[in-house]
Amino acid sequence: MSKSSDLFPAIGQVAEKTETLEPKDGGEGNAAGDEEKAVDEIDSLCMKCHEQGKTRLLLTSIPFFKEVVVMSFRCEHCGWSNNEIQSAGEIRPEGTAYTAKIRDREDLNRQIVRSSNCEIQIPELDLTLPPTERGQLTTVEGLLRDIIADLSMDQPLRRIQDEATYTRIEALLTKLKAMVGDSEEDEDEEQEAGSSKKEENPIQPFTLKLDDPSGNSFLEFLGSMSDPKWNLRVYPRTFEQNVQLGLVAPDDEENAESDKSATSQEITKEEILTFPGNCSSCGHSINTYMKRVDIPYFKEILIMSTNCDRCGYRDNEVKSGAAISSQGKRIILKVEDAEDLSRDILKVCYSQVSLADSFVAKLYL
Repeated sequence: MSKSSDLFPAIGQVAEKTETLEPKDGGEGNAAGDEEKAVDEIDSLCMKCHEQGKTRLLLTSIPFFKEVVVMSFRCEHCGWSNNEIQSAGEIRPEGTAYTAKIRDREDLNRQIVRSSNCEIQIPELDLTLPPTERGQLTTVEGLLRDIIADLSMDQPLRRIQDEATYTRIEALLTKLKAMVGDSEEDEDEEQEAGSSKKEENPIQPFTLKLDDPSGNSFLEFLGSMSDPKWNLRVYPRTFEQNVQLGLVAPDDEENAESDKSATSQEITKEEILTFPGNCSSCGHSINTYMKRVDIPYFKEILIMSTNCDRCGYRDNEVKSGAAISSQGKRIILKVEDAEDLSRDILKVCYSQVSLADSFVAKLYL
């Protein structure tokens, strides 16, 4: 834990360290600032002008989430910049779905960690943002303003070439600006009066949903995880999602074997039946084996066994193969020696075992 906290400090600790290393007013900087920096800087090639730029790496941890790597690139020659975030922790075994009710301006400050596999939805607008090529660290307000900026980029051209599309997008932009508390009349006033007018404007309530099958996205809650406007749901990934994430490879041969038609021959007691299916843990194709067994002085039972060679998942189950008896049964065994401890017990799902005293065991069926 100490090594993890050293490599991935909180953002507040990085900010304090930056202030310490910054040169004082009128000074040349301290010696520690020359040798040590709050973030790591790497010379990188700019893909716009092919000159050398700077990539800054920040290893930080987000509370109640995981460690992440924040990357920022900027080229001083052409001014092009790019920001990206990547997960530095282990991939979660389940997908995550976050839902937040945005009701006031405080909710716009909720932090968002969006991975490249995350899908974002705003049901009130029927708006869906598909997975992107890079991750993003932003806030709810920052996300909305990015959407507004992207949609507004080609609006003058759409107004000339496709007026119908321009009208629909303009209506969507009006709703998005209402969600962040902006209006066309306030844009000119904010330039003169500052941001005080913006803080007084109410926002249009909406719902924000993040669905990430990799589990590497995060939507901040306010106060604690009992936030009434915040909800987290985890779900098992499907086999298709595992293939999409690159965790497993498609199994053409196994799928071909699972499509074979079952024979209609008579089932004998010595035969072991095989049922193809999918592993509930990793999603690979596996087989479930079943065999009929006759227990002397009792009845017929079915023993089922499942074993996944990919992830090691195992499951064994015993089911009754005959009809349910018309009456219940209570069996009492008095354990007196070591031989009694080796007696076989068949316990079905609706039976109960209790110890009456140190030497007597009761079995209720």
